[in-house]
Amino acid sequence: ANEAHLRRDLQYPRQEVLEEYQNNKQKYQSLALFGDLSQPLFDEEDFVEAFGIKDWKDKWQVQNGRITGGPTDPGLPTLRVCDHVVEQQRAYLKALKAIGVKGFRIDAAKHMTLEHLKRVWTDDITRDVHIFGEIITDGGATEEEYQLFLEPYLQ
Repeated sequence: ANEAHLRRDLQYPRQEVLEEYQNNKQKYQSLALFGDLSQPLFDEEDFVEAFGIKDWKDKWQVQNGRITGGPTDPGLPTLRVCDHVVEQQRAYLKALKAIGVKGFRIDAAKHMTLEHLKRVWTDDITRDVHIFGEIITDGGATEEEYQLFLEPYLQ
């Protein structure tokens, strides 16, 4: 969730939400799929440095920068590829599988590195489910964005 209009920190969920969880602990614990509701899921250290993507054909910028609405928009925070982030993502996917989810769509997959995808989508997660990724490029196999972003995922 992009709450840049409310606050500058990257703690998710924000402190007020964590307090609400604690004030209604029984209710929220019964609704939780995974994790410790007394702690933030992600914090400042779990995100990459903030910068907006300017060159959409620069693979590094696309996979490390933020999607923004322009120069004054801080953009959508981008999660770092690190053990904590991968563990949380895997726990979430396992919880969804445990309640019967049989398919996943990886939104904006070109913004994730292959390393990140491989660390999250291991055999135990991908077994018996359908997975597809959404990758928007500027055209077919002869176009640069196809070769940069889509072709590597098809290998």
